[in-house]
Amino acid sequence: MGLIQNHIVYSKKKSMSISFTDLSHIDPDIKSYKRSRPRVIGIFCKSILLIIMLLIITLSGCLKNDCDDCYEPPEDFRMKIVDRDTGENLLDGKTYFPDSIEIYYIQNEEKKNVFLQIIEPNSHENIIESTNIAWISVGGLSKTFYIQLNSYDTDTLYLNVHEYLYYCCRSFPYESVLINGSEMENQYPGMYLLQK
Repeated sequence: MGLIQNHIVYSKKKSMSISFTDLSHIDPDIKSYKRSRPRVIGIFCKSILLIIMLLIITLSGCLKNDCDDCYEPPEDFRMKIVDRDTGENLLDGKTYFPDSIEIYYIQNEEKKNVFLQIIEPNSHENIIESTNIAWISVGGLSKTFYIQLNSYDTDTLYLNVHEYLYYCCRSFPYESVLINGSEMENQYPGMYLLQK
């Protein structure tokens, strides 16, 4: 007992083979290990599969876009041209003519016009409005614009609009608005004064 039983088999060709039939005295758990090894590998594979599935579910939750309701586009740019001393509107057809005003920027040495319109909220006040100038600034095409009031009067407008993402809310505030290098007066949010 307790000895390894060796069986030596001789064949007609005089070859010899040795088989070990009882190894239980060396490690009594060796038989149970050989039987449980496939079960351990199966549990390991199932654990890995479960971890991968949990990662996929977690990442798909992060990629889901729940931010559609939280979007604040940039304000339209509005500007009045007023007399510096009296505050009177100069876009009256006497000093400056609404149909002669242009806003443009330079890209690749080429003049690109910015869409603008003249709105009249009340009969004595004309306002220049551009709906896309802020998008041009955010998109990086240009932050420097030129306001051509007539053939001999052009002002330089610097408009810096940034895109901010706070959690999942996207907004586009005006960082700075300069006219000819000086801070442009803001009558109220989105309404600027060009004083002449």
